Amino acid sequence: ATYVSSIVLVVINSYRELRKGLKKLSHMQESGTPQSIVEEERIELVNKTGSSIRIKFFMFLVVLAGTTVTTMDFLRSYSLGVIVLMPVLFLVVIPYLSSKLIKATDRAVAHLRRSKEREPDIQTIADAATEEEAEPEDVGDSEDSEGGSP
Repeated sequence: ATYVSSIVLVVINSYRELRKGLKKLSHMQESGTPQSIVEEERIELVNKTGSSIRIKFFMFLVVLAGTTVTTMDFLRSYSLGVIVLMPVLFLVVIPYLSSKLIKATDRAVAHLRRSKEREPDIQTIADAATEEEAEPEDVGDSEDSEGGSP
């Protein structure tokens, strides 16, 4: 009964969070927010919901593993408990850490792209340097020609 009630609470809470986010998205669309901003908000809502579900599922598995260890006699042995519970740990921790790593990589790539958009490209830098070099030569030639004809 405890497991069923905790699952029901998680489902109800997740449903309320999703409904709140969807109302926010529909309000943004109705108020004329640009589609790109609405799309970014939708992606953020999906990421936040996925993260929330992962954390709740992880906590549920922790509680489940804890009750399993305390109720089963053969799992009270430390070494046997580690052997049995290690795969569960890998099934939860590795996907969680890899999703965080992917998010961090995506943020870093997006930051690099934004910084590259602000920086001039190599062609613009070369053109500017060539123009700066050409201007003093033109001024120098005209001064020489003026100074050469008294």
